[in-house]
Amino acid sequence: MAIPTKQVQRYIHPRWLQRYFENKGVAPALLAEVSDLPLGTFTDEHEPWPLDAYLTLFEWASDYFNEPHLGMKLAENSDAEDFGILGFLTISATTFGDQCELFEKYQRILMQGEVFEFYRQGDRIEVRFCITTGLIDCVAQDVEFSLAVLVNIIRINYQKDWLPLEVHFRHKPITQTNTYSPIFGDNVAFEQATNSFWIEASLWDKASPTANATLLNVLKQQANKLLEELEENTDFLGHVRFLIGSCLGEPQFNIEVLAKELNMSSRTLHRKLAQENTNFKDIKLELTMDVARKALSQEEISIADLAQTLGYSESSAFVRVFKRLQGQSPLQYRKQYRQ
Repeated sequence: MAIPTKQVQRYIHPRWLQRYFENKGVAPALLAEVSDLPLGTFTDEHEPWPLDAYLTLFEWASDYFNEPHLGMKLAENSDAEDFGILGFLTISATTFGDQCELFEKYQRILMQGEVFEFYRQGDRIEVRFCITTGLIDCVAQDVEFSLAVLVNIIRINYQKDWLPLEVHFRHKPITQTNTYSPIFGDNVAFEQATNSFWIEASLWDKASPTANATLLNVLKQQANKLLEELEENTDFLGHVRFLIGSCLGEPQFNIEVLAKELNMSSRTLHRKLAQENTNFKDIKLELTMDVARKALSQEEISIADLAQTLGYSESSAFVRVFKRLQGQSPLQYRKQYRQ
C-alpha cells in the first residue's frame, strides 16, 4: 500500500475557549502543562491551537471546573467575534442558506480538521459536523458546542423558540438526556453514526436580519485572500488527506464526493492521485488505521464502538482488516502497546 508521507496539520482558533480560560483566571502555564505545548501557544491570542490539544483542553476544562455541559454553555454565550472573519462573513449574508454556504466554503480559515456539511433531503436539511482526530473519547464537548452554536444562531436570528427536527450524537450522553432538551429538543439520539441535526428546508431561504451586502463584499475579498494563502501552504495530497480524514466513518463519502469537493472530475482526481503513487482507497485505509492505532493506544473504547466510529457495519470486518495490515488483532495491539 502506498502511504503518503506528508501529514496534515490540524489547527483551530478557539476564541470561545480562550475567553473562558481568561474569565476563569487560568494561567497560560497551566494550559501549557496540561497540553504539553509551548507557553507561547497560550500567551498569543492570535496563535492557533493544534486541534487535538484544543479537544483535550476542552474536556479537561469540563472536568476541572465541574461543568459537564461546558460546550453547550459556551455556545449560548458565543458571538460572531468568537469566529473572527468567518463569523462576521456569515452574519452579513442575505439568507440562512447563504450563511451556511459561506460557512462551508470558508470554514478552513477558522479550523482545519473540523468540517460542517449541509445535505438537502426532501423537505429537510441535514447539518452534519465531521471531525478528524485520533482522540475519539475527547470530542464530546466540542461536538455539543459546535452543533449548539448553529442551533442558537437560528433561534436568535429567525425563531426564538425553534428546535431541531432531530439530533444525532456519536458519543454517549454526558448526563441525563433531558439536560439536552432546552437546546436540542426531545428528539435526540446518542451513539449514532454521525453528529448531525435536521432543519426544515423552508428555513434555507429565510432572510437574515443581520444582512449587510456592502460589508459582505468587503469581507469576501478578505476571506478569499486568506483562503488562497491557506491553499498555497497546503500541498494537493495534504488537502486530499484532510478531506478524506474529515469524513472517516461516513459511508456516503466516496471518490465522487471528494472530486466534487475539489472541483474536478473523478477521472482527473484518479490521475492526480496516481501521479502521487496512491489512490483514494489506500489513503482512506491508511488514515483509518492511523486513527485506530491511536485510539487503541490511548483510549478505553471498545472494539465494536471503534469499528462503528470508523465506518464498519460489523466489528469483525474491522478486525480482519486491522489484522491483515498490522499483523495482529486490535486487542493484541492494545495489549502489546500498553505492556
